[in-house]
Amino acid sequence: MFVAMFAYKGASGGIHLKTHLGCILFTTAFYCLIPIVSKYFELLGAIKYVVISLVWIFGMIMIKKYAPADTEAVPILEIKVRRKKKIASFISFTVGLFVALIVNNQMITNILLIGNFIQTLTITKIVYRLTKSEYGYEVYGNTSQESSMV
Repeated sequence: MFVAMFAYKGASGGIHLKTHLGCILFTTAFYCLIPIVSKYFELLGAIKYVVISLVWIFGMIMIKKYAPADTEAVPILEIKVRRKKKIASFISFTVGLFVALIVNNQMITNILLIGNFIQTLTITKIVYRLTKSEYGYEVYGNTSQESSMV
């Protein structure tokens, strides 16, 4: 699970909880519960393609809008770095879902699908609000050229 999500999680960023305990609990849940949940359902036939397509469309919109999602503690202020991470997010997310689409193992498909979906949720404004987090670039100086990024 960690290896499968490393590139996307690293490029797209996401929330960081305020306490060590919160961080440990969320990270443990992210990496341990997803494989457990993945054992209990199957996406067969056309449903697999539809669900993966919907997750991909949602992810592309969220990456375009929010990635890389930095934090106050680790802001990403350089436009070049933000652009590289956004492009890496698009690529790693797409590759992860493409592998989920073509792999002939339901467990791996589910892990990649759920993992990519949840990671995408962690970069959204609503999750930042729920966790009382702020995007670092908004706190320390919004990069005005960001809207021209990919």
